[in-house]
Amino acid sequence: MRRFVEQAFSERSLEADAAELMRAAGPTPDAPAVKQRVRLIHISEADLPIGEGLELARTGFEHTIDLPVAEPNHAEALEALDALASIELFRHFNVARCREFLTISRREIHAPSSLIIGQGEPGDRFYIIVAGEAVVVKDGAVVKTYRAGDFFGETALITGAPRSADVRAKTELVLLAVDKYDFLSFLRGTDLVAALVRLAKNRDLPSWDVIGENPVLRVLSTAQKTQLQALLEHVPVATDEPLWTPGAAPDAAWLLDSAVAELTDASGTRVLLHKGALLGDFDGMLTPRPYASGARVVQAGDVYRAPAPALRLFLENNPGVQLALTGSQYID
Repeated sequence: MRRFVEQAFSERSLEADAAELMRAAGPTPDAPAVKQRVRLIHISEADLPIGEGLELARTGFEHTIDLPVAEPNHAEALEALDALASIELFRHFNVARCREFLTISRREIHAPSSLIIGQGEPGDRFYIIVAGEAVVVKDGAVVKTYRAGDFFGETALITGAPRSADVRAKTELVLLAVDKYDFLSFLRGTDLVAALVRLAKNRDLPSWDVIGENPVLRVLSTAQKTQLQALLEHVPVATDEPLWTPGAAPDAAWLLDSAVAELTDASGTRVLLHKGALLGDFDGMLTPRPYASGARVVQAGDVYRAPAPALRLFLENNPGVQLALTGSQYID
């Protein structure tokens, strides 16, 4: 009995809703136009009022309804702010900084295959990708792809060196461009200069390739890899130099380039680690605790050091990476 009452109530509600809709549409002068834009849901075809000009919402891709939406006021400004906020380094700027960015950036649209910057040219602009894809070509070989939310061009502006690679539009490309001196002035008084200097140096080093050697880091997005490059410190290390000792507080993680390291865990088990290995007490960095293990260099070379505070912030902002590193002291 209860099911019958609920069903009857539901049917009456549907009929009442349809009748209310028709009453709302009927008296208005443009009722036919309104009905053409209306699709009914939660009603069977048998219950659809005949001759009222109303239609059911159909399933299937071919029945997709395109709803034209007027572009909001200040759409380009909002687009520029969204692009700025998509970059972790710039996300926490205050309103005054954001306003300044709107005044110094300009929107550019480039056709596929267009050359944006050329290898060997002096640096004169900084770019953020709003939409589309670009490829980085160095000495004729494609080395990476940039997508919406990625940025490029800062290395030559920060270091004064010529452009180290071509960047070409892979698809139609919408960019925000900032001239060199506006960009440098924009950075003045912030703590971003040091991060961008590290990023510039690491982009000239094989850090991108080393990140690609690691099974966890290689699957990061371009934007995430760029974040990681901006916090890494390139360091040469000597044979027998300790990376950490038992009882010490975790203050960094290490990404091996040409150096070879040996990790000895609490049980005395030793593991030899080579290029692309990432090692450190990742749990201990998030919840401070002393090392139970030790690690030392067994073959001199280069490493990338990730300071604990910066790496902790990176992991908090990238929980998938944090999850992949949880419970591990090395990823090889």
